[in-house]
Amino acid sequence: RTWNGVRAEASDAYAAFLSAAEAAPEEILFTPERPAWQIIAFNGYLHYEDFAPSLRVWLQRPQR
Repeated sequence: RTWNGVRAEASDAYAAFLSAAEAAPEEILFTPERPAWQIIAFNGYLHYEDFAPSLRVWLQRPQR
């Protein structure tokens, strides 16, 4: 895969995620069983917090 392809896929995934989050009815955001806000958070900004440290290490490695 090319870098441009990876970036395009990431952009498309973000757009789909944002569209789904915005379309979620407000009443499901805070349901006691599984609040949608948790699903959004864990698949959004918290996902990046989980992987950012390893990505930073990977980006600092010597280029071949």
